[in-house]
Amino acid sequence: GTLDLRSGIVRVDSPHTKAATASLRIALAGATAGTGYGQENFGGTAQFAGALQVVLTNGFTVAQGNSFTLATYAAHTGQFAPLQLPPLPKELVWKLDYGPTALTLLARQSTVASNLVRMNDGQFKFDLNGPASSSCIIAVSTDLVTWSSVLTNTPFTGTLNFTDPAAVGQDRRFYRITITD
Repeated sequence: GTLDLRSGIVRVDSPHTKAATASLRIALAGATAGTGYGQENFGGTAQFAGALQVVLTNGFTVAQGNSFTLATYAAHTGQFAPLQLPPLPKELVWKLDYGPTALTLLARQSTVASNLVRMNDGQFKFDLNGPASSSCIIAVSTDLVTWSSVLTNTPFTGTLNFTDPAAVGQDRRFYRITITD
């Protein structure tokens, strides 16, 4: 079955078991739990399973830094899969955080590569702009099959300026960027 929470706070007493085929649908019409969106409060351990579907309603627009506590609990097991989250502007991404006492959906700044330039001396450079708590791994390839890391687990504080001197003399060089929290 589907639990469709549009507003209000639903108290769920333990023990509570969700089937893998169950789904939770939450409508976001504002940023306040109970009035802007529905919330589940578990009296004990929350068991997450099945699909999580979040929809925007009543013309609500998500902004960077919005945080939605979808559930509170003393402990939790499992995770939702699949996730069906509404599209955001390119400068934002969703992050679902299974914290120690709450499940929170956050709208965060996305990480964007910009200022991609092959310099006159043949070096290649670009900037990464994203959340200050991010780290990145940058790998390079000349054939899109074999990848070599050139920068590993490097934290950055909002902006990272990357220059690849090994690009000099290369006809083709591909870059793969992996962002971690």
